[in-house]
Amino acid sequence: MHLDLVKPAQAAPLDTPDQSTRRAMLQLERTHAIHQAAFDSLPCLNRIEAPASAQTQQLAFPLTVAAWNMERCYAVEASAALVGTTGAQLVLLSEMDNGMARTGQRHTTRDMAALLGMTYAYGVEFVELELGNGVELEFCVDDENRHGFHGNGILAATTLQSPVVIRLPDQLFWFNNEVSARIGSRCAIASVVMTTEGPVCAVSVHLESRGDGAHRGFQMQVLLETIDTLVGTMPVHPGRRPQYRPGG
Repeated sequence: MHLDLVKPAQAAPLDTPDQSTRRAMLQLERTHAIHQAAFDSLPCLNRIEAPASAQTQQLAFPLTVAAWNMERCYAVEASAALVGTTGAQLVLLSEMDNGMARTGQRHTTRDMAALLGMTYAYGVEFVELELGNGVELEFCVDDENRHGFHGNGILAATTLQSPVVIRLPDQLFWFNNEVSARIGSRCAIASVVMTTEGPVCAVSVHLESRGDGAHRGFQMQVLLETIDTLVGTMPVHPGRRPQYRPGG
């Protein structure tokens, strides 16, 4: 299967599990089977939000790409202003909140895109079942999360075509009360953009911070194999792609 070069079809926001569903999930026993059942019951974890755009210009080389782990994106306006100074035509974002009390219930990816005059695609890594922990609680403006979404995004100065969310292998690192209770797994967001040199596949990936090098290497192996299946020989990034070696 290959990505078709078509405009994204889903313009509506992702479906949000209601508060009662999220409260019930917080009480679930912490096992792989139960987590998988909860995961499968949430369509938002396997869909992507990418409003259709009328932008038709092709990106020209040299192409500037910015990548930033936003750590929830507490400062939307300041972050957008800083990205704007780079002149980036593609922005790969991770750890972006959507409807979380700690970030003012904002859809931080959409808001950054609007400030920069760019299109966006957003996918959910985790549905957060709690407000957060530690210093995050000091930023909370409400007692509950509106959506509880935490994920990754891509911003572009052109139309994002055929955006997809790619789930990465998980070892149940986050479905617990030790740090914070979440349903979901790490993921990558991929989308095709048209350039003056032809189509390019942009990928925003967030690897597992709680795993070891071997686990992250396995995640990259799965991601690269998936991208190869999706886009074939289409350019994904310049230079030699990283090779995975077990234990390395």
